[in-house]
Amino acid sequence: MGKKAKLVDILKMALLLEERGFNFYTNLAALARDEGVKQLALKLAGDEKEHQQVFSKIINEYQGDETLEQEELRYLNAIGRDDIFPDFSELKELSEKIDSYRDVLNIGIQAEKDSILLYHELTVFIRSQEIKRTIYKLLEEEKMHLVELRNYLEE
Repeated sequence: MGKKAKLVDILKMALLLEERGFNFYTNLAALARDEGVKQLALKLAGDEKEHQQVFSKIINEYQGDETLEQEELRYLNAIGRDDIFPDFSELKELSEKIDSYRDVLNIGIQAEKDSILLYHELTVFIRSQEIKRTIYKLLEEEKMHLVELRNYLEE
């Protein structure tokens, strides 16, 4: 039988995803030449910050000892990979190409889709009903963000 991973470590992975999203959007706002792109990036950064706080609270209050099998861990790691959001070194180069509202929306849409998939799969593996409810709430927020971004894209 393979090595098991603690659920709390997977929750920390989700927290890091939100932190990378916050950093991405904050740095993008600082580099943006277009005021609309800047404001959208700041709004998205704020959303990511709120989700960071939720995951921090879950992690700090978590008392369980749930574990995941190695196959489950590999799957969640594949979904929650750290390249969902470019890091700062990639962002400077990317920002020269991202100068339209549409480009920011497309990056945000893909990131929201990736987050939705990760959070949905987390709910499959988590046994704690309390944590499951919280993640479902985040999942619903991510879905609303996706709809909001799609609506902006269609405008």
